Amino acid sequence: MTKKEIIASVAKKTELKIDDVTKVFDEILNLIKEEVDLDKEVTIPNFGKFVVNKVKGRMMRNLQTGEPMKTEESHRISFKAYPSLKEYIKNKYR
Repeated sequence: MTKKEIIASVAKKTELKIDDVTKVFDEILNLIKEEVDLDKEVTIPNFGKFVVNKVKGRMMRNLQTGEPMKTEESHRISFKAYPSLKEYIKNKYR
């Protein structure tokens, strides 16, 4: 499902204008980005949470030269589904 499809579905179900739903949807996404940018978790009850994880640098080898090299530490965002969402999906596809 694309962003456009989500917005159209919400607009239809709530009888709101597509422009209004788009503004709210964009603001929710921006808020999630801002909070994650501050290394904060964003939790949506009964759905899941967005978390920023640090990935340590590691030693690896340059395949062309064979020289050892170290990757830099980085950050990765992940989504952890809540048990209620996992259970819903599990039961739906039995």
